[in-house]
Amino acid sequence: MSQSTTTTRAPTSIAPGTLDAQRDLPVIVTVVAVSLLGLNQPLFAGLTTGTIAVAALLPVWITTLRQYRFAVAISILSIIAVIAGVVVSEFQGDRVSDRGLAIEFALVFLTGIGGLGLLLWARTIIPTHQAAVVFGVGYLLRVMQDVPASANPWKYQISVPLAIILLGLAARSKSAVPAVLCLLGLGLVSVLADSRSFFGFCLLAAVLVLWQRRPASTGLGMNKLTVLGLIAVALFALYSIGTNLLVQGYLGQANQQRTVQQIEDSGSLLIGGRPEWSGTLQLMKANPMGFGLGTTPSAHDVMAAKAGMRGIGTDTENGYVDNYMFGGHFKLHSIIADLWATFGIVGIALGILLAVALVYCLIDRLSRRTASGLVCLFAVLGLWNLAFGPIYKNLPDVMLALAVTLTASKALLSEKATTDEKEDVATHA
Repeated sequence: MSQSTTTTRAPTSIAPGTLDAQRDLPVIVTVVAVSLLGLNQPLFAGLTTGTIAVAALLPVWITTLRQYRFAVAISILSIIAVIAGVVVSEFQGDRVSDRGLAIEFALVFLTGIGGLGLLLWARTIIPTHQAAVVFGVGYLLRVMQDVPASANPWKYQISVPLAIILLGLAARSKSAVPAVLCLLGLGLVSVLADSRSFFGFCLLAAVLVLWQRRPASTGLGMNKLTVLGLIAVALFALYSIGTNLLVQGYLGQANQQRTVQQIEDSGSLLIGGRPEWSGTLQLMKANPMGFGLGTTPSAHDVMAAKAGMRGIGTDTENGYVDNYMFGGHFKLHSIIADLWATFGIVGIALGILLAVALVYCLIDRLSRRTASGLVCLFAVLGLWNLAFGPIYKNLPDVMLALAVTLTASKALLSEKATTDEKEDVATHA
């Protein structure tokens, strides 16, 4: 397919009563596929409705990858990672390999990476905000099944898909007000619902949205290094201010007690709040090449991880380490850590590439003032999940973050942006 063929089709907005079945068949297929991907309903041993949508449309979406920065590199490295995971698992000595676990993890991983390709293709058929809303509705329907048994429905189920839907709807406004109001509202509910990190993400995203609306006397552009520096300063300031507000009790007594305890135990809110990394680092020291696809942890692995976590004052005898982290599998509560454990060094390289792609494209959009509230929130949330989110739960969030954030590839720089990005520029001008 020629470049002119893949880049000139304008995304078609979905308006009630305007669809023609023959003319707009790609739109109908897109909406169904993205809905199935968002729903991602488990069917059998890692196979989901998202897997079916990704596999069925593989010949269609794979041709659009070259339109976006980093998309081809991410796809190629993902394939290499799966191969590396199989190879690494063959050199694990007396550790047990579980074929069922290997198949399940491979399907979850490939659905996530393939889902990125599917959503990037969807951006060429319908506008990004509409694809996000459709995905978010499917996502919300899936998590609602878990709400009755959840200890904190807002924190663990509702907040993310609802944010996708609301910010997708707000993205069409030329005003920053709807997005900022959505972000502040989501942040406020998060404080009341004991979701400290999501509150911080919403606040940072609101700051980034407003910052793009500052007066400028020299056009829309801004040096990318300057933008990166400003984001770093904003992150440090928000972390410092947020920690102080938590410690002083301004964000609720329950949040205050947890924060103070974590800081006293580990010396840092970040380390104390995510102790799994202390255990992961011990595993990396003992077995730097990872464990491989389908490999189950040994008793020595569990003891090494516990020793690392006890070093920062974490209680390791409450069943969490034995049952969740190492209960017949490696679940290290970090996508990058899980990629390392399963794919070894190639997995770490892939995790770093995903992080670099999010940072670079977010900065690119911010420098051109085209980053919507959806992009600002989910790029930051995606980076957090790469470092601190479990892969089974949060890989779809990273997939969406990349799908809405990635910008036009080098091959299309002469045209400045894809059609969808040109629409973003017009919307935010």
